[in-house]
Amino acid sequence: MNVKLRQYLLSRFKQTGRIQILFYIFSISLLNFILFKIAGIEVAQLMQFDAGWYDSIKKAGYNFQADTGCNLAFFPMFPYIWKWTGFDYLGISLFNLAVYLVGLLLMQKYLTKDIKTTLLVASLPSMFFCYVPYSESIFFLVSILILIGYKYDKEYLIVIGLLLSSVTRSVAPIFLPAILLAELFLWKYNNYPFKIALERIMKFGLVVVVGLCITAYIQYFQTGKLFYFFEVQKYWKKSLHLPMIPFVTWSSGYLLWLDGLALLSCVLGSILMVSLFYKMSARQKINFDNMGGLIFSLTYMLGIALITVVTMPYEEVRGGVHTSIYSINRYIFAVPFIIPFIQYITDQEFSKNQVMMGFCILFGFLSIFLHNGFDYQMPSIVLYMILFYLLTNKNSRKNHWILIFALNFTMQVLVYIWFLNGFWIG
Repeated sequence: MNVKLRQYLLSRFKQTGRIQILFYIFSISLLNFILFKIAGIEVAQLMQFDAGWYDSIKKAGYNFQADTGCNLAFFPMFPYIWKWTGFDYLGISLFNLAVYLVGLLLMQKYLTKDIKTTLLVASLPSMFFCYVPYSESIFFLVSILILIGYKYDKEYLIVIGLLLSSVTRSVAPIFLPAILLAELFLWKYNNYPFKIALERIMKFGLVVVVGLCITAYIQYFQTGKLFYFFEVQKYWKKSLHLPMIPFVTWSSGYLLWLDGLALLSCVLGSILMVSLFYKMSARQKINFDNMGGLIFSLTYMLGIALITVVTMPYEEVRGGVHTSIYSINRYIFAVPFIIPFIQYITDQEFSKNQVMMGFCILFGFLSIFLHNGFDYQMPSIVLYMILFYLLTNKNSRKNHWILIFALNFTMQVLVYIWFLNGFWIG
């Protein structure tokens, strides 16, 4: 090959960020080799918690069990793919890693176009769910199509993404209001006829309902139970009730910082969404190239937060009753809807006063959580205070993005190892 051509191709390859993404995926593969081949961790340890439910669907389909939790709570896309591929526990984890890689490449090429933001998202601690036997990697990939569709106004991508997402996760209660708010915002912001907005709302909403009904039909065909995935939640003690503050989570000494930061992100996202609607109503210019995707994502985050604080079970801790927010990190930090939020935040320039206010909000927010121990709590909080400072300063983001990635990825590896050792992460 001609030297100049080889140099040109290499420079183009570097510019797209693919080398950095591939190196990140290689690092995860190397980590798995060390853990399972050198450190002696059993491959069966990948089968923690929800992985067992997916495995049961793969092996024997849906099975109704009265008066207890059963696999009807889970949607069919991932376990059916697992069944069709025939992979074992490690094989499906590597398959999920490959799917995750495709999602990251799509994110880099069509959404962020900035390797720093891509790696910041990829290194979020909860992203390890994308390379274990969970549905996260499939959901990550198909949901990215929604965001790409909104950014480039490709309705067919939005439709495909909504349909596939709706048979992967129970997202209809969140996606329907997300579609409504995103389309109403775009209608006012872009000033096009309301008829168009109404047609899009009905079209996209129908797609989500179709995805929900596909899952309901599959489960009804196998068990005779229709839409039971809603009712079965009560056996995990989930019901509508008022939140009891301070919040707790499972393995609080290890994870309260992570679930707390996820909930804080939802709160900040809600504030941002209100400000965006205000700017839109005031006809102020908003410098962001994917407003539909941003509003959809912020509504998703708000929906997850509301469902968490008003339906998750109470826990008795230190003689008091508190709402548990367990697993919220998984539904915020391991999905693509965090991408527009991070993009928008990192595109802003913050003053020193705003940074100080951010620190005050973060410390104040911690007061609504009950600490069950400080084994990892305080070091983790200090680490993310550093991350917050680096992210709120453009010079820091430009000069220290590798440090930001390293800090994040270190926590990702740590929580992955906790997961393999049987600690509940999400």
